[in-house]
Amino acid sequence: MILILNSDTGDFSHIEIINWLEFYNADYLVLTGESLMRGNVKFEYTIDDIFLNGISLKNISVVLYRRWQYPYQFQISKDKILNEAIVSNLFNESIEIRNLLFEELKDAVWFPSPKRVAINKLLMLKEAKRVGLRVPDTIVTTEKKQLIRFVKSHNNRVITKAIGNYSPVTSSDGITFNPIFTKIINIDDIRASTASTFSNSLFQEYLPKAFELRIFYFNNKFFSTALMSQHNEITQIDSRVTENLRGSKIVPYKLPQNIEKQLISFLKNVELNTGSIDMIVTPDGDFYFLEINPVGQIAGYSRRTGQCMERFIAEQLIKIDERVR
Repeated sequence: MILILNSDTGDFSHIEIINWLEFYNADYLVLTGESLMRGNVKFEYTIDDIFLNGISLKNISVVLYRRWQYPYQFQISKDKILNEAIVSNLFNESIEIRNLLFEELKDAVWFPSPKRVAINKLLMLKEAKRVGLRVPDTIVTTEKKQLIRFVKSHNNRVITKAIGNYSPVTSSDGITFNPIFTKIINIDDIRASTASTFSNSLFQEYLPKAFELRIFYFNNKFFSTALMSQHNEITQIDSRVTENLRGSKIVPYKLPQNIEKQLISFLKNVELNTGSIDMIVTPDGDFYFLEINPVGQIAGYSRRTGQCMERFIAEQLIKIDERVR
């Protein structure tokens, strides 16, 4: 049987994958962190077995892990502070169940492996460079002087972005900030600051781009998409600032053979059997690896390029399940 672990919100690919599993009449179960917290599923754990909606999980052969998202809108108490505390504790409880499944179902085939659900982006840059991929010059620093030296060494233009998967934050008056977006800074911005030190922050050399690449990898197959974000002033620095890739032309793309071989070596070394890879191609034709997300979004690219990635995922899950049977 196939098990899908996901969040109730924010993942349109999840719905399409399930639609294809239904089309093929596959045996599957779905469990989300929110459904556990709300008590919307029948979940039972004993020393000898685990049951989901009365079905034993002993026969799970393959697991697709998408997300286990924090339920921001979950409300139990009208007291805002109390509600946040309760929801935080309930979420931590659901994480314990998720970790239990990681261990109890360790003999199943996982996409991705439980130990690779969360990765360190800085280490991924290091591993990419090790296999010969180009990566942008990068520092993490807390010192203004060091940052100024770094900026000067890169023609006074660098970018900054979140070190990890920084979640959006909302102020008391309802304004939402999303620190994950990439932003350009220059020497004047830094010199204008009166602080000599700051919280640990990531900076990279600014790389001009001809176009971006979004590369989805699943079970030995690449689906590559070229994103012409450079043609839109709003998305020149970060294509994620517009909803659903609005304003940017996207087309299927064939990776050069040498880049594909390097990516395969990289994925093997970091033990990932699935992931969404971000790269850019400079006007000079150089390919730069930026990052990989083991559970990145694919719906927009799949739908608009006609590559039908969700169908491929469903078919692969079914093949693995049938092979185990």
